Amino acid sequence: MRSLLEVSDLRTDIRQRRGTVHAVDGVSLTLGEGQILGLVGESGSGKTMTGMSIVRLLPSGGRLVGGSVTLAGQELTTLDAHAMRRVRGNEIGVVFQDPMTSLNPTMTIGQQIAESVQCHRGVSRSAARARAAETLGLVGMPHATQRLDNYPHQLSGGMRQRVMIAMALACEPKLLIADEPTTALDATISEQVLELLDDLRTRLGMGILLITHDLGVIARYADQVAVMYAGRIVETGPVGLLFRRMRHRYTEALMAAVPRRDQDTGTDLYSIPGRPPDLSDPPPGCRFSPRCRFAQQDCRTLDPPLTIVTPGHQHACWHPVDYRDDTGPTLQLTERSARNRALDPQIRPLTTPLVEVRDLVKEYPVTAGVFHRRAGTLSAVAGVSFSLAPGETLGLVGESGCGKSTLGRLLVALEKPTSGSVIVGGQDITVASAHELRPIRRDLQLMFQDPYASLDPRMRVGAILREPLAIQRIGRRQDQDRRVGALLGQVGLPASAAQYYPHEFSGGQRQRIGLARALALEPKLVVADEPVSALDVSIQAQILNLMRELRERLGLSYLIISHDLAVVRYLADRIAVMYLGKLVEIGPATQVSEHPAHPYTEALLRAVPELPSPSGATDGATAVGRARPLVSGELPSAINPPSGCRFRTRCPRAQPLCAEVEPPLRPWGPHHLAACHFPLTQPASGGA
Repeated sequence: MRSLLEVSDLRTDIRQRRGTVHAVDGVSLTLGEGQILGLVGESGSGKTMTGMSIVRLLPSGGRLVGGSVTLAGQELTTLDAHAMRRVRGNEIGVVFQDPMTSLNPTMTIGQQIAESVQCHRGVSRSAARARAAETLGLVGMPHATQRLDNYPHQLSGGMRQRVMIAMALACEPKLLIADEPTTALDATISEQVLELLDDLRTRLGMGILLITHDLGVIARYADQVAVMYAGRIVETGPVGLLFRRMRHRYTEALMAAVPRRDQDTGTDLYSIPGRPPDLSDPPPGCRFSPRCRFAQQDCRTLDPPLTIVTPGHQHACWHPVDYRDDTGPTLQLTERSARNRALDPQIRPLTTPLVEVRDLVKEYPVTAGVFHRRAGTLSAVAGVSFSLAPGETLGLVGESGCGKSTLGRLLVALEKPTSGSVIVGGQDITVASAHELRPIRRDLQLMFQDPYASLDPRMRVGAILREPLAIQRIGRRQDQDRRVGALLGQVGLPASAAQYYPHEFSGGQRQRIGLARALALEPKLVVADEPVSALDVSIQAQILNLMRELRERLGLSYLIISHDLAVVRYLADRIAVMYLGKLVEIGPATQVSEHPAHPYTEALLRAVPELPSPSGATDGATAVGRARPLVSGELPSAINPPSGCRFRTRCPRAQPLCAEVEPPLRPWGPHHLAACHFPLTQPASGGA
């Protein structure tokens, strides 16, 4: 296969007031035509800066200080600014991480796609618009021609990402740089976008540099993988070989931090200690040595070179993973008690529910016109019922727009339902007065999805954690200060953190602060809305382990809202699957994840990329296989949901009955319910 992109000893510096950051420090990569090269690592490792260095889109103070970048035989580092502008968007396309901030909100998507065609191809406005419609059709945008006049805010997240891809492909580039193209997307939409990229590289012969922290995505879609740490490549090789026989201790640690559906839930995820180094003053020797449990004296003094293991597989580690006994990686994880088994709904003794939800409905009026006349009703939650026992964790999964977050807000009384009831301690909080809710709110707390947006940037952390104590009039100021210190200790932060502002912390630390605030009033239930969706796998492992530890120590109950079934499977005792406002399946976590009854549950499970078992194969030459997606298209409108089964418009098993009769929740085993006319398994003969 011919080489498309050759990066050799690339070095990029960023000058700042506090010094010069060596963001990319001697990176070498090779990408062939029609191949996908995955670039993985934690935030701050230099992945995005490597991609932006290739196209020379550097931040203020950034400059290339060495190395070579060759695209199809053409050296890019020596091109002047005008010549480089002809390359960007024409020969190299870029899909940026956040399409909402990357798209111009004042221009229609047709204008934005056509703009690059006019600039690089010199065609007329009408020809450029026709090319924009053609490209939108190529990326699978429904009703492509009609969408040309839409603005970005009128599109869903999946559609905006397709627009970004269409803009990058409009001039048929040789190379596509995709920077975290699916970070904020649901598993099913993410799968569609990645399948689209995979199909396009085959049809167009493009090379793709796929930048992501999701190792499962790399395992499923990439041909080659390069692992990056602290501005350097520490391991590279074919995907199948590297993932089953990784050698660098950093690669091993990243793999151990990823929750797997088949993982023993009584085992802690491995958590990489510490943080990546400051690249303005990197440590001597191996840059991973301060965080590596296998580091020796030579690691702290000598810089390891890239060593060839087998043709195409290289690593830079003085004490690599040893596979001579064929037992797999030597990293040992921590075993926990069998608490998860004790909480299994099949063997847990019957107790009075902590929370009981009965036929909960939440509808929002849809208005139109200058006078805001009612034009319809949005059905966010449509007749949901379940219970949650003391000390139990219930995972709630589904795509964005399914009503998960709305249901969570109803549970903590931040919103009033249209009908139905939420029973807490024998009292219906949906009809309780503000005075009656005051003591109940202490038992129900919400951990928000975006800790940065939910923490007041003008308040120090100490004041943020003290605020709920002051509102509830708990203790004097000295007592509250002691409680703040204890909360910071519980979530693994020093007492000095109380003196800092939210922006002075990393994403993982802010998530810890959000958890501490939720625990301030010693609640019985914490509703955690996507608690780890935007975190690196290493930070994600820390938060998941912390949440489990606090559950065991404090006897908490959790409602975990997520679209990541691997995360939910790791934390939850039971899993509830929600689609367009309705529960379609609920049951023990093991049963739902291993033997789903509803086709939607199976689609969610299949959409989540899984890592291969490190010791599960001896032949690393075979890439990780994947099945075709079970669900296509996007979620129907909740303003006008489909008749009968709401999933039928996307279901591969749908028949005429599904459009006529709404399926009820029926038993599929002990404590396992599903709502489907044509399920994947046979229903149980007895009750639930």
